[in-house]
Amino acid sequence: MALLTRFVDVTLRGSIRPVARRFSVGLLVVAVLLETAWTSSTFALTAYASSYHSLIAPFVALLGSWLLFVVLAPLLAGLYVPMCHDRSDLRRTVEAAGAGVRKHYRSLFANAAVVLGLAIAAAIFAMSLLIVADTAMAYWAHVSSDPRPPPALGLFRPLVSAATVGFVLALILCQFADVAVVQEGIEPRWAWRESLRFTQRNPLTAVGVTVLSVSLLWIPSTVAAQFPRFGTAAVLAQPGLGTFVVPMLVTVVVGAICLGLLALLRLTVYQQTKAPRAGPSRLPSLPWRGIAVGSIVLLATVGGAVAVRSMDVGVEGDSLESLPEAPDAAYDVAAENTARSSHRAITTFRNEGDSPSNWTRLRLTTVDYDDREHRMALYENGSKFVDSHFSETLLATWEPDTDVPRRGLQPLTHRVGNWSVTVGAGYGVVHERPYRLPIAGLNWSVHHVNDSTISYRVEDRERLTTMFDDLYRHPGGRNLSRDSYAVARVDRERGTVETVRSHYEWSDTGAVHEYVTQYHGIDSKDLERPAALGPRRGLEHVWDVLYY
Repeated sequence: MALLTRFVDVTLRGSIRPVARRFSVGLLVVAVLLETAWTSSTFALTAYASSYHSLIAPFVALLGSWLLFVVLAPLLAGLYVPMCHDRSDLRRTVEAAGAGVRKHYRSLFANAAVVLGLAIAAAIFAMSLLIVADTAMAYWAHVSSDPRPPPALGLFRPLVSAATVGFVLALILCQFADVAVVQEGIEPRWAWRESLRFTQRNPLTAVGVTVLSVSLLWIPSTVAAQFPRFGTAAVLAQPGLGTFVVPMLVTVVVGAICLGLLALLRLTVYQQTKAPRAGPSRLPSLPWRGIAVGSIVLLATVGGAVAVRSMDVGVEGDSLESLPEAPDAAYDVAAENTARSSHRAITTFRNEGDSPSNWTRLRLTTVDYDDREHRMALYENGSKFVDSHFSETLLATWEPDTDVPRRGLQPLTHRVGNWSVTVGAGYGVVHERPYRLPIAGLNWSVHHVNDSTISYRVEDRERLTTMFDDLYRHPGGRNLSRDSYAVARVDRERGTVETVRSHYEWSDTGAVHEYVTQYHGIDSKDLERPAALGPRRGLEHVWDVLYY
């Protein structure tokens, strides 16, 4: 409670009231000019980034925002300088702002570049720590517990989160650097150290300023969000009164007020704490030798983690779970064991009036669970018309007589002959939704039991329709008759599904189809990358590291 009371006293009473007293019309005018420059540049960047594919646009926007930060952040001198002089006269305030920008722009530009570099370095450091920690935990899971494949995107999302945390934390620690440059005349390359020392000596004040700064930055973003189409490429191409002018005015005015208060807050807090003047000569030298040794150790550790991930060290097939004694509970375990084993599944069908030997192939699926490879071929009238290959690093689809890339992830998709190849953790995508495996949880009833096999049967039409949509996706009808059924046979010794035989009668079309899916070579399939795709290249090596 005492800590909270001190926090409120330092932050609210010690900062907000003086800030409110120092705010003036002249400062508001200067803030409006600065906010107009920032808002216009931001929306121009948004329009430019939106011209790229949705996968590329965020990276373009990120790089653009870094550039805007370095170019526009020095303009805050136009607020810092007038705050230290007479602000009663509008003309003098504007003149002081212009003089401040001319005097301090170069030094604040250098300071912004240094701070941005430190923030990027912090993001890289955070990602490096995450890679090392995740590799250690994943390796331990692979060799000691239940080694399931990672999520579809692997380590991509956690890396983005770690980078964001490191980046933002560095910006928070360096938030007083520009004030130190203007107020104390510290060299830009060392201002971040003064800000860090200031934060270390006044932690409660720094936390309070951070909370208030986040609030002041959040308000204009919330206001802009009330105009959903504002800032989009379409609106910027044809601006209107209600779609652009009014939202622009509202956003700029609110943002200018918040920007002015933010600059006043940081300057007032810095001045009130009476930070000592400290140029580069007064700052202790950095332990360069320790930094060099630490960097070498970190690089070596990360390099080792990357090697472990790329070579899939410790990744082996799962040990299959034994079937429970009760036959009615064994199917779900057998279906899970089959999904987690290397195998080949062949699906065939025939019409009821066809010869008993006239079975037509529909699908051939091969799963190499140990090497995380999955291949599926679709057939029509006995001829293959689609062949898909999924691995840790790509999703590839072969189609005959076509040279048009499949729609979707176009920036990451390229053609190799008749193959359309998309870089990404394809196996992770397909593993989260196993293809062509009888769905567990359909309440199969025990049909027949002997020493070697257990047969299950399901006759519920709703469940049969669900199974049909997932397994076969073959033209049939809409309404199943009561005579439809499916029978699955489980190998009791191996604990896996052996065959699934389905009989579908469609009451609306009169069609009668029989389907059989046979599972072969459990734990014995070694699937190779299609030769036409060639060796891994480019971003595939990155995904190989992310997916471990």
